[in-house]
Amino acid sequence: MEDIKIIDESGDKKYFSLLPHYILNHSSAVDQALYWQMKRYAGESGVCFATQETLMKKLGGVRKILIKSIDYLLKKGWVEYVGMTEGKTRPIKTYKIKD
Repeated sequence: MEDIKIIDESGDKKYFSLLPHYILNHSSAVDQALYWQMKRYAGESGVCFATQETLMKKLGGVRKILIKSIDYLLKKGWVEYVGMTEGKTRPIKTYKIKD
């Protein structure tokens, strides 16, 4: 069977993201915020290329909180580490948003 790939060019995802109720029911506000930001940056591709510095700013600037929250999302299986991606100045840890 042939795989079908659909690309949404409507632009709707520029303005909103959906957050699964399961994540709302089983995580802290910080974990929800990080998941939501990662999902927003991932867009259609489902792969988040945002730097830790960018994500840290979105969570209030505390690296320890960011690392703890990333570990939580990884352990829950809501995101998956897929490797390093070349950035403008250095490689970036890259994560895939899981369903």
